[in-house]
Amino acid sequence: MNRFPAEWEKQSAVLIAWPHATGDFSNRLESVEQTYSIIADTITQYQRLIIVCRDERHQKHIETLVSQLEDIDFIQYRFFKRRKRWRSYPS
Repeated sequence: MNRFPAEWEKQSAVLIAWPHATGDFSNRLESVEQTYSIIADTITQYQRLIIVCRDERHQKHIETLVSQLEDIDFIQYRFFKRRKRWRSYPS
């Protein structure tokens, strides 16, 4: 049986999906990205961070925002482009 480890268990990295201009935070993207930069900085002080982004252009944008982080080598990028927004309510 597969299971998700608890937040206190050993893990190899933290995965976050970075917001983008066509996503849910489009009306306040700049402030949300500032917050994500702080989150990325905090995570990379302790372990690897995997950032999910849409494409190379999005990755380059994110790199400019996190370029001043001390542990930038702890960051990896993965591309994933969703066509539909996540919805947690019935259609």
